[in-house]
Parts: sequence; structure tokens; C-alpha cells
Amino acid sequence: MSNGAVGLFGSENNDFNAVYFGLLLLGFSGALVARFQSKGMTYVLSAMAVAQMGIAVAAIIMGQHELPESSVTEILGVNFFFAVFWITASLLFRQAAVPFDQVGNQR
Repeated sequence: MSNGAVGLFGSENNDFNAVYFGLLLLGFSGALVARFQSKGMTYVLSAMAVAQMGIAVAAIIMGQHELPESSVTEILGVNFFFAVFWITASLLFRQAAVPFDQVGNQR
């Protein structure tokens, strides 16, 4: 994982980087609860996107942007970058949840 090697907030020794393990735990536990079904995974991945941006906001509120290695732009940019992937995956799972007989009849 990238935060173990370089650190998304400050250096790799910054304890705040550990919150990303919680994000992964959210995804893993959510996938188990959803039983890896498309409809449930849509919600799990959407929640991960919201949590990803919540981490960014919490980091700024807690002053992580004042570290020499981090800025508001970097914190928001990196987290938004990953949130876009979670949202994209969520939309793909949403599409996969549509029954085959309804694919041609979508509006």
C-alpha cells in the first residue's frame, strides 16, 4: 500500500496515515456483508468514496496540511483521485446489477 512506503500525510512515519487501513477494512467488511453481490457492492463502493473524501476533510481540520510534505491541494487531489475510482467501480457494479432482460429497455 502506498501510504506504508511514502505516506499520504507527511512522511511515512505519520500516524494519521493509518486511517487508510480503516478505509480498506470498510471495503472488505462491506463486501462480506454484501456477499459480493453487484447491488450491495454499489453501496459499499459509494460509501468508500464518501469515506475517502471524509478522510481528506478530517486531515485538513486536524492540520495535516501544515506539514511541510503536505498541502491542501495535495490532500484533496490525491483523495479525490482515489474517490473517483471508487465511484467508477460503484457505477460499474450498478450497471452489472441490471438484469439482462432490462438492458435494452433502460432509460
